[in-house]
Amino acid sequence: MLVAAPVLAVTPGSGAAVPVPPERPAIEKLAASGPDTSVTKAEPVTKAEPTKLRAWIATHLKSLDRLLAKSGLDLTELVAQAERPDLQLSDGQGGPLVPALARRLPGQVNAARGGSLDLERLQRVQVALRSVPLATPMSEYKLNSRFGYRRDPLNRRGAMHTGLDFGGPANAPVLATAPGEVVEAGRSGAYGVMVVIDHGMGLETRYAHLRSVKVRVGQKVALHQPVGIMGRTGRTTGAHLHYEIRLDGRALNPAQFLEAGGQLKQLVGS
Repeated sequence: MLVAAPVLAVTPGSGAAVPVPPERPAIEKLAASGPDTSVTKAEPVTKAEPTKLRAWIATHLKSLDRLLAKSGLDLTELVAQAERPDLQLSDGQGGPLVPALARRLPGQVNAARGGSLDLERLQRVQVALRSVPLATPMSEYKLNSRFGYRRDPLNRRGAMHTGLDFGGPANAPVLATAPGEVVEAGRSGAYGVMVVIDHGMGLETRYAHLRSVKVRVGQKVALHQPVGIMGRTGRTTGAHLHYEIRLDGRALNPAQFLEAGGQLKQLVGS
């Protein structure tokens, strides 16, 4: 099984290992759970604190880069594509007047600006990660077939499998693995009844062989929202979910996303 071992749970009565879906709200803690920079009256603020905060942010950004790289994604590109140039933001300024007793040295100004840029990038990373499919598409399942080359289950010849096949309980709900917009919902050849969700940044997920769909084209869906019911429509030997993740039309291994999601949960806490 390809899911990350540190986040496995066992479904009662099945003996099957089931990865716990990563909690997306935990991502929000990345900017808020840094080193404790609070002080008391007995502990004056030291000049080292901004440096410690910058080091913490840099470490987490590197960790996130590594996690996403394992999934075949470039974090820098994702962040760039997650920008919203069409969003109009106000540009007002203000605050209480506090006279400056002395000008800052250029080095101090640059250091402060650098820390602000690091934190700004971390915040943009948070926005991008909200739309990355790191969760599992079923709450209870077993892995029937992996991503990559395999012997086709119908003609027994070598073929490329572009996703993961999940087996689950009868009439199991199929869940969106990240927020997005439904761009396809209905029959699609060998996929049978399929739902396709566009997550932006060139990312889309496909949920195939469904018995029925619970969403419509153009609908916005949230993380873990049911999009259909597991079935056996299309080219299949029996009831299961065929799940794909694609980046600019190229199939990626969903197992690496599940692993990255589990590690991300460990990184930021539950």
